[in-house]
Amino acid sequence: MAAMTASVLNNFADLVMSLPIPSLEATIKQNPAVIDTTGYDGRTALQKAVMVGNLHVVRLLLQYGSDPNVRAQSGETAVHVACCRGLLNMVVVLLKHGGDPMVTDGAGRVAIHCAAIAGSPLLVQYLAEVCEVNLEAEDAQGCTPLHIAASCGHLSLVEYLVKTKKYYVKVSLPSPVPLFSHPVPIPVLYLSQ
Repeated sequence: MAAMTASVLNNFADLVMSLPIPSLEATIKQNPAVIDTTGYDGRTALQKAVMVGNLHVVRLLLQYGSDPNVRAQSGETAVHVACCRGLLNMVVVLLKHGGDPMVTDGAGRVAIHCAAIAGSPLLVQYLAEVCEVNLEAEDAQGCTPLHIAASCGHLSLVEYLVKTKKYYVKVSLPSPVPLFSHPVPIPVLYLSQ
């Protein structure tokens, strides 16, 4: 039994999704230091629970103090993971527990860039309107959410971004020329926990 417990403690992040909820909760209560340890891939238990979309385990880990801003080896946080998967409900929970949508990953991306990768107009809208994340934020390569959405082929997100913002094209005129003259409002989605 002691050997199994030592194994679980040493590999907590890797085993978290295979543990029954009562065992997971008991392990955390007995050894609170394991909550933000990383597994073989450099991700925390919280990041792994977000990756598989297990909201119950995510809430449990957050309840026991897991930090949603801990970075994996790649620099991503649980918020990045949830945004890349397009999991709006997960993002809302992480942000309510202190997750920061402005933390950059190893590629200089913030949460809104990851939401653009997922192609979720609702998630991008939530981050822009509720969290006040800049729709024109640039990553380390100078890419905005619009660039990312277009390169990933997410046409509905491209349409939303273009209609929401006045994007400018640099031409040989003395001032920039707007692509669209009027932003089109889209109703805000408010979610409860």
